[in-house]
Amino acid sequence: MADSVIVLELMSQALSIGSRLRKIDNAPGDLRALADELGSLAEVLRLLEEEKAIEGNVEAIYERSLRECSGTLEEIGRLMDRSQSRSKASKFFSFDPNFQNVRQLVGRLERQKSILQITLSSNANLNTSQLIQATKQYNALKQSEQRDYVRQKYFDWISSFDSEAPHLDLRAKRHSETGGWLLETQGFKWWFNTYKETLILEGLGGNGKSVLMSQVVDYIEGARVTIPSTGVAYFYCRYQDRRTQSPLRFLRIILRQMALQLDEVPESLERLYQDFGYRGKSPSYDEVFSATSDVVQQFQRIFLCVDASDEWEDTTRFELFSVLKQLNQEGVNILVTSRPQIKLVGSILSDTRLSVRASEQEKIINSILHQADGMILWATLQLNRSLKQLTVKKMREALNTLPKSLASIYDNTLDRILLQDEERVFIARTVLSLVLRATRPLSIVELQEGLAVVEGEQTISDDVLTEVSVIIESCCGFITMDESATVRLAHLSVHQFLHSRHSTLDG
Repeated sequence: MADSVIVLELMSQALSIGSRLRKIDNAPGDLRALADELGSLAEVLRLLEEEKAIEGNVEAIYERSLRECSGTLEEIGRLMDRSQSRSKASKFFSFDPNFQNVRQLVGRLERQKSILQITLSSNANLNTSQLIQATKQYNALKQSEQRDYVRQKYFDWISSFDSEAPHLDLRAKRHSETGGWLLETQGFKWWFNTYKETLILEGLGGNGKSVLMSQVVDYIEGARVTIPSTGVAYFYCRYQDRRTQSPLRFLRIILRQMALQLDEVPESLERLYQDFGYRGKSPSYDEVFSATSDVVQQFQRIFLCVDASDEWEDTTRFELFSVLKQLNQEGVNILVTSRPQIKLVGSILSDTRLSVRASEQEKIINSILHQADGMILWATLQLNRSLKQLTVKKMREALNTLPKSLASIYDNTLDRILLQDEERVFIARTVLSLVLRATRPLSIVELQEGLAVVEGEQTISDDVLTEVSVIIESCCGFITMDESATVRLAHLSVHQFLHSRHSTLDG
């Protein structure tokens, strides 16, 4: 039997790494799941150490499983050590090329834990038929791990873009009854129940279209339980992320999402990888569209929801809407959200239009919601301003002096930023300038490091990193951070406002 010391060392290693992961500020959900799986593995190892009787025929499987477990823990430990600080660990799991998807680690630990549980539940003196059964279970788990590895290789090649993070962030912010009115409208019901339909949700900036779309996505995902062979893909456009604003990249993102919902890797995606990915080449738009069309045909109903289409660059918007039209012609139901002044949507897509107003939002503070006139972003910033007051009297005074427009409250928010203490003003100015001028979305870790840079210094130590909560609070509602720890300006209108006030921002 394997040395008891080895089992205890693995148990200690699993607990130690899990503890380090749990200490990461604002850790993404995948890292929390990894920490939980490490804790579960440690418990199985503890039971195995107490058993002290894994011998005989099953011992070879047991020892092989321990070696594989040790290898996985060492890989995770090396990544953690290389990150050098708790605040950088989350970044490492997000960007290290060998670990783009933490879920692969979670799945690997789950399978290795299952194999150890097989040995735990088996008698040390297995007869021949029991040994054959245990070996079959072990081999089946290994084959499953290999299939998952190959499957993930195809998906990560076609697109590594994280579509889920903004959706999870919106879901977390959404009230349980938000969007119920939309699902009951005749326009939505017609779109949902009719093949190849297009629905456009129009509304002013900041009135909750993104939140409503997240509700629609969840509604369709729920419907998949009762409606066979139904699929849904979604995309939240963000004006700062120019990397996704090309027809080919957008289509690759959508193909990945659709293919992930099938039981097996689609043959069209396998062929695409063999023809291009295997040789390190990139397929053309037509080749990716052909594969996407093949995948679409494998669903009885397939929906695509695209948020904030007005945030696409003017130069590429026509091409991207043309992609939507092509997909619609293939049988995909399209939902698009947009500001009403973007007329290009209707010129390309035949559509049903619904005007979005957010009057159904829970009236947390009646005076604010009454004056918001359906503008969720306005109400959010007003609440941020009012509830920061230290006394009830000052809160009431703030409620009685609400600015009447987004522009007014943005000016008010900028004034509040500049009236903070000197250090917080520096933090806010630096962070907002970095986020405003970045050509791609920045992570909270990158902003922490940007604040810590000192001319002439070669390294950044942990004790000079600004706390995440201080960064968020110093910006007074102008920035948001999603599940993947990516920081963005709260809205396109915030970007436009800060761009017009860059001289004040720069000091």
